[in-house]
Amino acid sequence: MPHLFTHIAKVGIHGKVLKYFCESPEENEDKMEDIYDGLLTWRALSMLKKEPETIKWLDSMEKGDVLWDIGACVGGYSIYTAVIKRCKVIAFEPYYENFYILEKNIELNEVQDVVLAYPMAVGESNNYHMLGVRNGAQGSSGNGAMSSPSETRDPKKFRRITGCVMDSMDNMVDKGMPYPTHIKIDVDGIEPEIINGGLKKVIPQCKSILVELEAFLGDQLPIRDKVREGHKKVIDILLGMGFKIDAELYEISAKTNDALGHYNGDFVGMRNVVFSRFI
Repeated sequence: MPHLFTHIAKVGIHGKVLKYFCESPEENEDKMEDIYDGLLTWRALSMLKKEPETIKWLDSMEKGDVLWDIGACVGGYSIYTAVIKRCKVIAFEPYYENFYILEKNIELNEVQDVVLAYPMAVGESNNYHMLGVRNGAQGSSGNGAMSSPSETRDPKKFRRITGCVMDSMDNMVDKGMPYPTHIKIDVDGIEPEIINGGLKKVIPQCKSILVELEAFLGDQLPIRDKVREGHKKVIDILLGMGFKIDAELYEISAKTNDALGHYNGDFVGMRNVVFSRFI
């Protein structure tokens, strides 16, 4: 069983308190130069300032909305949406260490009635795939779902390969999953496949979609050609379906991301792009 840290970080906002399991201050002392030594603590204490555009987007949700959080990690934004907005959340997280903490955070915040978590990936079809585990730390990102190790942009970056069940958004609603009114996609490399898997039923009925994408619209930053090509497809598809990019939230994401020193390497130039039907 994965290790469960017993220290609890508390984050106050809008008169409410969010709680997250994390490393204790003693365990975390003098280790924050390498955030992976205290990643759960870092995620909890930075969540309100790391992605202010995401918080503003979540704050716009209304009673009756349903959020699908694809790539939920340990549940930072799933918990936020459930506690602050009392919206129903379906959270998807394939990495077992993160999923364990996600479930514990759901229990800790007593939101089992509104958050339902699935230990799986979302993609273009229902299949049994593989998951590349990047470093094995709880709260880590950069894990990648794939049909074979040769699909990844850099197999050497993964510490190990494990199994991963995947399904498409359209297939899941066919099987009774509640339709999302909003979708948050924060994965690593399969964004086009996720979008393609929801084109017939889910996306046409969705109010807004937040996707973490490579910088575009003139940004001159290092990029990975294959990844950016896929991200351009996502942009073209959603714009072609009548969505518009929220320019205000894009600028907030760009300014915040570029100012944060911990974003480097694979994360340089990333943006949270909100596509909305109501701009």
